[in-house]
Amino acid sequence: MNSIKNAEFLHALMVLVAAAYVLLIFIALVLDKLSGASSAVALLLGGLALGSFWVFVWLLLRGEPVGIESHWGGIGGGVGGWRVTAPLVFLLLTLFFGGATAAVVAVDAAKPAAAPDSQKQQQG
Repeated sequence: MNSIKNAEFLHALMVLVAAAYVLLIFIALVLDKLSGASSAVALLLGGLALGSFWVFVWLLLRGEPVGIESHWGGIGGGVGGWRVTAPLVFLLLTLFFGGATAAVVAVDAAKPAAAPDSQKQQQG
């Protein structure tokens, strides 16, 4: 019962975060702080970051650990390797997509806006 309440809370929280994120990107687009293409890319990458974070937290609520496990089994111990747990994969995806989103927004926001007066002088 407690895990159901946690899952419902997580779902509601993620919906609110996603709505706030879309609203912030829309406001940046309307205020001409981001170009249309950068806004679309930021929405896509940010959506992937939010989705992978949601899966990460859901896996944690299911009780799966975060980590890297080594396995030295097999015949004579010759077949072995490393196993990365699913929550760690989704955490790394969250960090990657979140960083990519921040980079897209930062690069586009750092571009200087063209002054309307200088464009008119060049045309005239």
